[in-house]
Amino acid sequence: MFEIVVMLAIITAISVVVIFSFSDLREGININKTAREIALALRQAQNFSLAVRSIDTPLGNTVPRTVGVQIVVGGSYFIFADLNVNGKFDALTDVKLTDSTPIPGGSIFGFEGCVPTPCPSIINVLFSSPEAAVTLTDNNGADIGDRVQIDLQSFTGLTKRNVSVRTSGQISIQ
Repeated sequence: MFEIVVMLAIITAISVVVIFSFSDLREGININKTAREIALALRQAQNFSLAVRSIDTPLGNTVPRTVGVQIVVGGSYFIFADLNVNGKFDALTDVKLTDSTPIPGGSIFGFEGCVPTPCPSIINVLFSSPEAAVTLTDNNGADIGDRVQIDLQSFTGLTKRNVSVRTSGQISIQ
């Protein structure tokens, strides 16, 4: 009888460890997926700028000179065409090319690498046609430097990833 109780205690302890490890693993998978999705959105905007293709606007078909991604601290991003080329998204004049995408696997914790510091809560990564030159701006269209790091964090704060964007065109996940 004593051996059965000890065996049940060992099985219970192992089960608890496995369950907690599984939730940490799931968090890691979700935050990695989120980092890849943001990097993919940045690359899609970059490719759209390189392709120099037209989009439907209220004024007819237009080839946007600048395509960007707006990223918001707290968890959403979208791709837009900066039709008035002012370095930011204007709801009245610019066109959203994708819907706002919430971050399901964690949140955008903040940004690093901006000049001047601290970084704003909304950034725009813009790609200008035809060579997809990169510009990084805040929500007012002001330049924020030559590199920005998007910090992602899971809901528990245990898992973190970064997506870095440079004005040289490099997009990387760390």
